[in-house]
Amino acid sequence: MEFIVREVLTKEDLLHYHRQVYQKKPGTPAKRRLSVRGMRLVFLLVMAGGAALLALQAVGPAGRSFTPWRWMDWLYSGVLFLVGGMGLYRWRNGQPCPRWVERVWRKAQGMDRGIYRFQEEGFFVLPRCGNTIQPYESLTHVWEDEGYFYLVQEKIQFFLCKRNFVCGNPAEFAAFLSEKTGRPVLPVTPER
Repeated sequence: MEFIVREVLTKEDLLHYHRQVYQKKPGTPAKRRLSVRGMRLVFLLVMAGGAALLALQAVGPAGRSFTPWRWMDWLYSGVLFLVGGMGLYRWRNGQPCPRWVERVWRKAQGMDRGIYRFQEEGFFVLPRCGNTIQPYESLTHVWEDEGYFYLVQEKIQFFLCKRNFVCGNPAEFAAFLSEKTGRPVLPVTPER
């Protein structure tokens, strides 16, 4: 039996990997996050608050005399308005990718694409490892979620997207890895 997985990374894949595996600590619950709709609402409220303060500054009482600190009110109102507008712009198409994801993704675009090949006697990653076959015993952990497999060696972590299987079936791959490593393929949970 043989499985071949082509490495095609997207920004969403990198962000998913970061949240599902890298960011988690054993024994700690998963971080709760505000939804995209909630973030848009927050930025809309900040922008509306800034606009309301600007309007109040402009329409304020006519008989008021100038005070030296009044410019701070204008500045504060303008900053609120701009921060709200920039947040709405950044979240217009859903959750934005952090800058590190952009950098890693751009760097990965210039590199050779890897091909993961899993055979009966072992696995290898082309072109990184060449034709050196890695034994399945070198895998310390194997996890799975709805769209990915996560394979961990001592200092190397691989994540394989289930939609990138060229040869073989992802449903059979979990049983194959479980048989070869002697460990169960565990689901990714808040604990890990």
